[in-house]
Amino acid sequence: MRQNLSSALICAALLIVSTAGTALGRENNQATLRLKVSLGERALRVHGEGGRETYKVAIGKQDHATPTGSWHIDRVDINPDWTPPEGEWAQGKEYKRPGHPANPMGRARLVFQPPYSIHGTDELDSIGKAASHGSIRLSNKDAVELARRVLQAGDSWESESWFKRMLDSSNEMRQIKLKRPVPIEITE
Repeated sequence: MRQNLSSALICAALLIVSTAGTALGRENNQATLRLKVSLGERALRVHGEGGRETYKVAIGKQDHATPTGSWHIDRVDINPDWTPPEGEWAQGKEYKRPGHPANPMGRARLVFQPPYSIHGTDELDSIGKAASHGSIRLSNKDAVELARRVLQAGDSWESESWFKRMLDSSNEMRQIKLKRPVPIEITE
């Protein structure tokens, strides 16, 4: 009887531990943070860990539309490089290293459906417009803050000093794979 009671308590404890992630919204090893982009509003909304926030964004031009659908951000690049994608618009364009003044990726890139991503930009007048070749742009300041939140929610955060060291090395790209992918939904 005593052994059965002990076994029952152990099973109950294991059940509680194994379902805790689900109770916290971490089903399928996903982060509880969620990103939602409204192309019509040209807004990116962050829901979940750390509260809610809305960022104004630039979206794809009519002939290079931002795709709609649901994906997961599984990688964050700090000080990303830029390789011209295939496509007529990129003919004759050259690779831009991290930190290059003509690099269109800004300080952070959150990859969800290569070659599409959310990335920073210095072209602040493009924010709120259909101005990109399909990716979602936001100010470099906002891109860095969003990268911080996604890294934290994705269980790939080490420390504030670690993050600052990466940002300070502006000529060196760092790719960080998320342990927990962060869902992103893009709607019209």
